[in-house]
Amino acid sequence: MKSLIDKKIHLIFTGFPKSGKTVFGKHLSEMWHCVWHDLDCWIFNAYKQHCGKARSCREIWDFEGELFFRSLETDCLDDFLKRYQNSQETWILSLGGGASLQEKNFQMLTEFKKTPKAVIAALIAPSEVIFLRMQKKGFPNFIDHNNLEESFKLHYNARNQIYRKLANLVFETKHLNVHDSLKHLSQMIENFLP
Repeated sequence: MKSLIDKKIHLIFTGFPKSGKTVFGKHLSEMWHCVWHDLDCWIFNAYKQHCGKARSCREIWDFEGELFFRSLETDCLDDFLKRYQNSQETWILSLGGGASLQEKNFQMLTEFKKTPKAVIAALIAPSEVIFLRMQKKGFPNFIDHNNLEESFKLHYNARNQIYRKLANLVFETKHLNVHDSLKHLSQMIENFLP
């Protein structure tokens, strides 16, 4: 584990909503004793600073519309990468599920991937696991609530293709518990980096 920390990794998690990006980011940052960032928190803070109101990402989407939200998301990602991609410290960033899908963001992340020690890890969880998580916590706005299963399958398959294309490391979480998953992922990253 020490060898990973010493490598000054810049790790970005992408993946479908509820695939574990936040959980993995938090836990790995504790294991590696490094800073973890959540792009949704950057969006929340940017909105609060510019608009003077505290709203969650879902509320920003509902009140301001998708175009406004996506523009703010892109600005926050751009700001983050400008600040941190040349950092000499290890850090982790968890993206929102739709961040990688926007063309400008995809291009920025593709360029980031070319920098030394950069890892974009796509977390791919089984569709049935994610569907159950969404049933418990609520389905996101982009899922057609009148046709849940069909809409979910369509988006799950299409988005996972994009996540896989963007990532330079793909981690299938399968049905592993968090502890075992983190061990496997850490080993994959160690093997991936020079």
